[in-house]
Amino acid sequence: MSVKWYLYFFLLLSIAAIALLKWQHFSKAERLIGRLMMLTLLVEPTAYFASQRWHNNMPIYNIFSPIELFLVSLYFNYAVTYLRRRNLGIIIGGAGIVLSILNTIFLQPIDTINSNFLLFESTTIIIYCLLALHQILLDEEHLPYRYAHFWITLCFLLFWSATFTGWGFYALLLPTDKSIISLFDKILTTANFIFYLGIGTVLMLLLKHKLIPTSCA
Repeated sequence: MSVKWYLYFFLLLSIAAIALLKWQHFSKAERLIGRLMMLTLLVEPTAYFASQRWHNNMPIYNIFSPIELFLVSLYFNYAVTYLRRRNLGIIIGGAGIVLSILNTIFLQPIDTINSNFLLFESTTIIIYCLLALHQILLDEEHLPYRYAHFWITLCFLLFWSATFTGWGFYALLLPTDKSIISLFDKILTTANFIFYLGIGTVLMLLLKHKLIPTSCA
């Protein structure tokens, strides 16, 4: 197990601990982010164990991806008025689970990379982020950077933009090329560290009342 993996696990553990121990301090929307962090904490060690034991952790991530999209969809459904009024986040999140199952059955088996679904997930979350930023920037009562929702959205936008780019190159280029695999791994690793550091920082600032919680009204 590499130092990089230990640092990554410690980061996830810290964020999950903050979310769990300070649960009552967060809004309904931010608790969904906390649930996502706790689920990720369970998934990553399991995936690592599977990669060492069976040399294939794709089934773990293929099950996790649609659940991840559903939780993120619920978050934006609560946080973005346009989505909340029509329950579009719930509908899209549910549709994502169905699409993931269909993709696994007909296109990409569970023991392979579900790149089709990941591109769909990336696109969907980026659209959520753009809708959220549009709503935040139209608010004249507070500056955008005062909202926790602004920073959470920014974390998602940067992470999934990098992920979308990475999966796009992976699909276009030769996936068996070791240099491509190495570059792809570095992109995803860097994006993951930045994303979770960002989320952890937002949660800490919320606890110190430095940011306005995400409204679910």
